[in-house]
Amino acid sequence: MSPKKLHPTTPPNVAPLLLLWAHWPAWLVGMMAMLAFALPMSVIIRSMHENAREVMENSLRQGLLSYARALAGVVDPDQHSQFTRREQETSPEYLQQLVALDTLKRALDVKGMVKYVYTCVLHDGEVRLVLDTTPEGDADGDGQDDKAHILDPYPEASHTLRRTLEKGVPAVDSIPYTDRWGTFLSAYAPVFNSAREVVACLGVDVELTDFNAQLASLHTAELLHFVGAFSLSLLAGIFMYIYHLRLRVAVGDLTTAEMAAQASSRAKSDFLATMSHELRTPMNAVLGMIQLLQKANLKPVEHEYLKTAYEVGDRLMTMINDILDFSQIDVGTIALVRDRVDLPALLEDVTASVRDEARLRKLDLTAHIAPGCPTLFWGDNTRLRQLLRHVVGNAVKFTDSGYVRITAKVVLPGEIQFKIEDTGVGIGKENQEALFDAFYQSDSSIRRRHGGTGLGLAISKRLCDAMKGRIWFESEVGRGTTFHIALPGEPVMEPPQGEAKAPEGAGSRSVLLATDDDLVQLLVAGVARKMELPIHSVTTASDLPASVEAEDARYVMVDASILDAPTVEWVREQRKKIRKNSVQYCLLNATAGDTRNEAFHHVLTSPLKPSTIRETLTHPV
Repeated sequence: MSPKKLHPTTPPNVAPLLLLWAHWPAWLVGMMAMLAFALPMSVIIRSMHENAREVMENSLRQGLLSYARALAGVVDPDQHSQFTRREQETSPEYLQQLVALDTLKRALDVKGMVKYVYTCVLHDGEVRLVLDTTPEGDADGDGQDDKAHILDPYPEASHTLRRTLEKGVPAVDSIPYTDRWGTFLSAYAPVFNSAREVVACLGVDVELTDFNAQLASLHTAELLHFVGAFSLSLLAGIFMYIYHLRLRVAVGDLTTAEMAAQASSRAKSDFLATMSHELRTPMNAVLGMIQLLQKANLKPVEHEYLKTAYEVGDRLMTMINDILDFSQIDVGTIALVRDRVDLPALLEDVTASVRDEARLRKLDLTAHIAPGCPTLFWGDNTRLRQLLRHVVGNAVKFTDSGYVRITAKVVLPGEIQFKIEDTGVGIGKENQEALFDAFYQSDSSIRRRHGGTGLGLAISKRLCDAMKGRIWFESEVGRGTTFHIALPGEPVMEPPQGEAKAPEGAGSRSVLLATDDDLVQLLVAGVARKMELPIHSVTTASDLPASVEAEDARYVMVDASILDAPTVEWVREQRKKIRKNSVQYCLLNATAGDTRNEAFHHVLTSPLKPSTIRETLTHPV
């Protein structure tokens, strides 16, 4: 069955996104914003107005060329060829041609832009004027007759006009042309005879005053558009200036809040570390003393009292461990260690932790390793043991009869899957989605019947996520629950190499304890005396090197609360040396995942129990 989709157990750690430009000066951001608006808009406006000017000029040229072609069509080429003397200007034929041209000019030039309409010929290689619709007189006040007469020379004729006469191609001057009548933009169209020979060229001059007025209007509009674009850009710059000022304040607040959150997290971590020591150490001593008292010659009723006290204390210690572990995971202070995991030893330890309760409930508690499953693999031994203890402990707790079975097998390469089956009460569908939530219990009666904080499965889920694994379950009310835990498990290809050991039994077996905690000293000393082992104590880790030599200690136990970096390095150096009588180094009250643990032969985490201390002191030297 595929893993169930579960609600996330921890909120994502979303850090504030600090913009790279958040610390730039506000005026610089405002200026850049204004330029970012102004430059593209200026380019667009300029391009639009250049296009508009080009359209106006092309429209004017095309209109002039159309006028010239139309007017050239009313010129009689045969009669025009006869006009060679000024005296002919009074002839009916000449006047008829002028009237025809003037009439069509007035019809075509609705806006009155056309100033002159005339014809020219090539005479002895020179351009000479023939027809001119301009009235006689000096209207422009230049002292000359405005009207051109038959075969008057036209030395100022443009190259465009001459080319039209020579090649018979209609054309428009590319730029305004200036002669004695003024500055004009002119268009020219050829006049052909019946043999398709160019006999004349008709010219149309338009005065640029109106056109320049239109261009001036266009320039004014362009200027207004630039002013509008600059105003909008200025507003954008002011807006970004104000926005950036507020952003800098917001970023400052976020930075302050982040620093406060980090300080709070550090304070919480420090608090948890302190509470871990201050709560667990006294409870360790209390439980240890109770275990020592149970071995004394007491009355049966006194043994019952001690048994009850130990069970209540052990339950309280479990609750303390759950709350502290959950808090450490929640603030992200948990660390994982990659070490060798002995699968048979792991399953034995997990089943041993619940064997007494399973026996009381008359449950069939079994652990099985499927064929092909590696018995030695890489993983975090401590966290894996903690994870399985929570799940198996829950299975035993909620099973009144039947069995609890643990199976380890390989389903996918490089992955080990643990299957925990029970025949307990089961979990209703309405409660399954929230099963991994913190402090959740599906029934209020569970707390009264079984106790607990509702953190076991929440811790299991978080541990599984931290180890990049998966956890899911199947359950049916009244028939039991099956949990599946899939974790990375790369097999160990080579067996661990043991350190060189001295012959068993060589020398004395004295114990050297380094702790500043009276309760830890009392617990360890009590176990050592029961085993008839000499014990010596120091209160600082720096006293260890000299004391090991002076006391000829074979077991050195160091409380994690006084452990410092130089002592860790000293222990590592001592373990590298080949000694005649090897020394066993043990770390007490260790934190799971602490990198300092690797320096010691034995690591005992809270709660310290006389049985684990005794097991360590019976390890052969």
